[in-house]
Amino acid sequence: MRILAWDIETLPMIVPTWRLFKANVRQDSIIESTSLVCAAWRFVDEEETYAVSILDKPKKFTANIYDDEHVVKKLYKVLDSGVDILLHQNGDKFDWKKFHGRVAYYGLPPLPKFRTIDTLKQARKHFALDSNKLDFIGRFFGLGQKIDTGGMELWDNIVQLKYPPVGEKPNKILAENSIRFMVKYNIQDVDLLIAIFERIKPYIDVPNRMLYEGQYDGCPACRSSVYKKQGMAYTSLGVYQRYKCLNKECGKRFQDTKRIHGSHVR
Repeated sequence: MRILAWDIETLPMIVPTWRLFKANVRQDSIIESTSLVCAAWRFVDEEETYAVSILDKPKKFTANIYDDEHVVKKLYKVLDSGVDILLHQNGDKFDWKKFHGRVAYYGLPPLPKFRTIDTLKQARKHFALDSNKLDFIGRFFGLGQKIDTGGMELWDNIVQLKYPPVGEKPNKILAENSIRFMVKYNIQDVDLLIAIFERIKPYIDVPNRMLYEGQYDGCPACRSSVYKKQGMAYTSLGVYQRYKCLNKECGKRFQDTKRIHGSHVR
């Protein structure tokens, strides 16, 4: 089962406005649309995390920092390489839709419909943590934390290359260094995401690995063949055998899909 953990970072829109608060901007006033500045990814069962950024194409970067064609096409190639499941934090709402829009913008063929594991949704569903943000979850479980970016300044340092503040000149070195730092930030997010996933995997909804890997007897989370019967699961129409994984690093509880006995009448 090829689970790809991924994350993207984007540049902000550039729009004209006459006020700093409660601004109402018309859609035909957008000067620059949101684009990808970098992306990072890693397959859950592998060790190395990869990244791509707008810096990888120096000429395009110098000409227009909002030209993300290389980033989109590189990430597209990764997702089109036989991925079964996408693992992300708030990716169902943001990362996938934002990236998918850029895929359509460049006229790339449609990608397959992926199953996803969104750690934000899973944390909300199964826990009542004080916060469901990636940084807090990582700290809560003692797995690490996100890199501190210092707020919007990091993004401003990149945007200033094309749209410098009034009275200032573009600073290319500042923009390049900021992108390199953002790539590190991006990679750390993916590494932390995987660490969190591995930690909470026994407690959340995960696809049955047996179905993907041709093994039909074992724990659906960790593939361990060592488990024991532990009680019954009762639904409105039937009774199913429950099991507990005996792998100390997992311990997931699951149930058989074959009904022992039941009724056709509710």
